Amino acid sequence: MRPLLPLLALALLGPAAASAQGIDIVFPGGRVRIGGDDRREPEPPPVVEETLPAPSEAPLYTPEETPIPGPTLAPPPAPGEGEVSGDVPEDVIAGPFASRVQAFRTLLTGATLTGRFTTDGKDGLPEADRYDISSAEPVGGSQWVITTRVRYGEKDFEIPVVVDVRWAGPTPMVVLENTSVPGLGTFSAHVLFEGDRYAGTWQHGEKGGHLFGTIGPAADDASPATETGPSL
Repeated sequence: MRPLLPLLALALLGPAAASAQGIDIVFPGGRVRIGGDDRREPEPPPVVEETLPAPSEAPLYTPEETPIPGPTLAPPPAPGEGEVSGDVPEDVIAGPFASRVQAFRTLLTGATLTGRFTTDGKDGLPEADRYDISSAEPVGGSQWVITTRVRYGEKDFEIPVVVDVRWAGPTPMVVLENTSVPGLGTFSAHVLFEGDRYAGTWQHGEKGGHLFGTIGPAADDASPATETGPSL
């Protein structure tokens, strides 16, 4: 009787089940497939074509029309800008650096620089030197004229020397670059002034060294004279 069960099932399902693509029923002596025949393969997903935007007719970068921004730099100062120049201080004091220029002028005018100097390669204590300055005047740009009393050996006279004055903030530095001093030779020097002190280097031909000392009021002529040092 068992083999009749699948046949009974087929009779109940009708002829459509005979060609069904469904469930397989296996029994001794045969196999019957039961199920609907509208099983379909899944449809593939629709293909969506990607549409790219139309290229712009304008170029991406035109140097003449779209410059690349860069850092904003302050313009360099004009030659002599901020420096005091002229023959009369009242006529030339102007600008943001006027106070330091006037202070340096006052410091050196009628001053005596008393100190010592060394000579490279020479042993022993530094030698004494002295500079008597009668005036210091800015004459234009970074140039100053410093009038100094020269006492060198048997020589004793005043001579105006043109120097450069450079600044490290409020601190002045007197610079001589291969400057010819009549009767004395060619000198180079870099001397920094701070408060009542000075220090720097000197060069005279093949000889050179360091110099340092203090700044004070003009020395009395009655005091013992000391030769002017190596930089003048």
